[in-house]
Amino acid sequence: MEDDAAELDRKLDHLHNLTWNGRMARANHVMARVKHFVPCADQENFAYGNAGSYETVSGMVLRVDVDVERTVTLLTDSGKKVISFDDIVEIESPMLAPEW
Repeated sequence: MEDDAAELDRKLDHLHNLTWNGRMARANHVMARVKHFVPCADQENFAYGNAGSYETVSGMVLRVDVDVERTVTLLTDSGKKVISFDDIVEIESPMLAPEW
């Protein structure tokens, strides 16, 4: 798991360098697919606060905040999606790997 975490950090740092300001993000048009954990939000469900599910979203990377918020912001078909680094399980992008 330590190797996986290091690889994820490397990918996030690389995406941050490609999108460090709005102009670069728009110019590079970095697309990514992010698999992340979504906790159960239904307070009436027994799983609330203890469980959740995994969701994969795709879109253009608008921002990767590695210093303060530690989040990735994507522009998806349904609008902006902000994902915490702590919830990310996997991230893929053609800018990161040739097998996209």
